[in-house]
Amino acid sequence: MKKKILFLTVLATSLLQAKAQSHHKEVAGNNKIESRAKKGKEAIKPFQRQLTTLFSTSMTLTDALVSSDVPKAQAATALLTERLAIADSELAKGQIKSGDWAEHRKTMQTALEQISCSKDLGTQRKHFAQFSEALSQSIKIFGLGGATAYLKLPDGLGERSHLA
Repeated sequence: MKKKILFLTVLATSLLQAKAQSHHKEVAGNNKIESRAKKGKEAIKPFQRQLTTLFSTSMTLTDALVSSDVPKAQAATALLTERLAIADSELAKGQIKSGDWAEHRKTMQTALEQISCSKDLGTQRKHFAQFSEALSQSIKIFGLGGATAYLKLPDGLGERSHLA
């Protein structure tokens, strides 16, 4: 009986030590990942600021479309197109590298061009939905550098809301 208890005690102690060593390695590995992630986040802060500005500027277009003001929506797209180009120039400086951004930027650019050319409110809203989807995907990927945004996509794209 004493041998069984001694054996179980040694076994339990060995298992606990192995688990503690495994946990220590896992924590050390996570710290390395976190430190790389922090360096990556620091590198894209200028881009995140540009993305935050783009998001804030998009509110002007949102307001114009909500108030059914076609000319104001067209004017807002000019400023958004400018902001989009600034965000893209930040990318060109080598701050970030992502094929996702290139794809989303192209979608946003195309949607803004369609909005600025159209005099039909329904068409403008349809292209704004595409713009909003691409912008929200970019925000999900890159973040806003600590800022919080409530994203609610237009009904045309389904009812999906989230915090970024």
